[in-house]
Amino acid sequence: MTNGTIVFIAITLVTVTDIGIALFMRARADQMDSNIGPVGGNADGMRKTATLLLVSAPLLWLVVTLFSFGIIPSGLDPVQF
Repeated sequence: MTNGTIVFIAITLVTVTDIGIALFMRARADQMDSNIGPVGGNADGMRKTATLLLVSAPLLWLVVTLFSFGIIPSGLDPVQF
């Protein structure tokens, strides 16, 4: 495995986890608005954070993937098939 492969796998796992957390935060904010379950926290803040994660995680994944495959030159060994 090259350095690029390891970085690509790691950033993919981080991106999937971030999207999962963002979807959970959206659902939790909706529960707060409809008064289901224990109410606590700031629903608007959670919704903004979830939106930030949903937008920034795929963009970060794209940039790091370009580094991993050698499209943007860096010190990483590119992914080889």
